[in-house]
Amino acid sequence: MRPESAQILNLVQESQRVLMVSHKDADGDTLGSALAMCDVIRGMGKAVTLRCPLPVPEVYSFLPGYDIVNQEEGTPPDLILVMDASNLDRLSDTLSDLDGQPLVNIDHHVSNTRFGVVNLVVPEASSTAEVTYNMLLEWGVEISPLAATNLYCGILTDTGGFLHENTSYEALSIAAELVRLGADPGDVAMRVYKNKKLSSIKLSALVMGTIGFDCDDRLVYAYLSQALLEKSGARLEEADGIIDMLNSVDGLELALFFKEIEPSKLTKVSIRSARPARNRHPRCRQARRTDVGRGRLPAAPQHRRQANRPRRNPRPGRDRGAADLPRPGDPADRFPFSPGQGIPGRDQDWQRQRH
Repeated sequence: MRPESAQILNLVQESQRVLMVSHKDADGDTLGSALAMCDVIRGMGKAVTLRCPLPVPEVYSFLPGYDIVNQEEGTPPDLILVMDASNLDRLSDTLSDLDGQPLVNIDHHVSNTRFGVVNLVVPEASSTAEVTYNMLLEWGVEISPLAATNLYCGILTDTGGFLHENTSYEALSIAAELVRLGADPGDVAMRVYKNKKLSSIKLSALVMGTIGFDCDDRLVYAYLSQALLEKSGARLEEADGIIDMLNSVDGLELALFFKEIEPSKLTKVSIRSARPARNRHPRCRQARRTDVGRGRLPAAPQHRRQANRPRRNPRPGRDRGAADLPRPGDPADRFPFSPGQGIPGRDQDWQRQRH
């Protein structure tokens, strides 16, 4: 057993109340891993709860145990397990009411800041669900069909339906074992990928109309504004698969998807690389690092780092997407970059907050 796995097991055994935490903009990996751990820890006779920053995606409401997310907790926890978060910023203000509890950090991102008293971080793993499965295997505990379903969902979604370059032999082998333990692959795939709302289809169509290309068509970008969300009737979470659509363009090297979170204040960028073994993009590794005391919850939230970089001059005719893109300054469709004025992502921060 790895030292980290043994240390986490000891911490859980010594605790009576354990809090699981998923990251904001939750996906199938963070929720699936956390819900699987809830099932296992509850089986050890411990009280366990799960917090997830709002909004919690409805697409994962089929997962066993989903109904416990963000339920009232009562007594504060003795231990906090953070699943699939590379840094504490990813938790938003989820833990703002707690102070001093030991944090355990279970993750697979290479950019992880090792913020826990114990850090089980495996960058070569396909997903946190894979890391969690191997840890539970080392613990020697039984993985129920409920936990198997949650872990399978985590691996499935973080490998993009077993399409991304992180679809390894290990990931496929674990997924097969989870099916043997009770996960239904057809049902999980249908609920995640074949159960889209009409609003999601409308949103995808609107976003596809914003596509632009650059760098001899090796870079593709698109954006989602709050105005487009309102027009489609969709929620922000319904845009989660759009970056993968962009990443499917033939000859592509880099895909960027800009999502307006707060008009004129905060825009998030999803980045995908079409080439394997790139770990997304160097901008991802530079983005949003936090200096916190190691291993314990900070007493106050940390401030985001921000920087402004100049945009380069446009190349005529190359940076414009669809003909009906909003004009710069259009109040109905404001966005922090103007089509035709510089390359988004290369000239701006990965996540930019403006005041």
